[in-house]
Amino acid sequence: MSMPYGPSILAALVVPPLYATATAGIRTMLRTVFVEVIAVVALALMWWERITNDQAVGIFTWVMTGLGLSLIASVTFSGDRRPDPLAPYRDAQEHLKQSARPGREPELRPRRRGPRRRDAERRQRPDPQPRLGALRPAR
Repeated sequence: MSMPYGPSILAALVVPPLYATATAGIRTMLRTVFVEVIAVVALALMWWERITNDQAVGIFTWVMTGLGLSLIASVTFSGDRRPDPLAPYRDAQEHLKQSARPGREPELRPRRRGPRRRDAERRQRPDPQPRLGALRPAR
């Protein structure tokens, strides 16, 4: 049983670099391209035991197409990734607005602490007033 060579199958080599660029950036895209080339060549050698010139040109063409489209996409996606310095404040305002809606109990109240937790916290905190035994002069 053999699989016939079809260049249309190689068009799928464009998708992984594009996805890697969209989700993680250029470094991940380059790693994806290298792994993709190694995997396709290894699978072709295992399947057909040799790679013809047409197959090598097809693999190279589709991998470079994926690389080129990914580089174009990286420029497009880089404009969307500018950090917004006010984003944390906007998120906090949105949370406050959600918690202040009528008919909804505010979630910003501190929780009550049980007796075990209070005792453990007292043991960890230093005493606010020193004990009399600690004030004795050393002899």
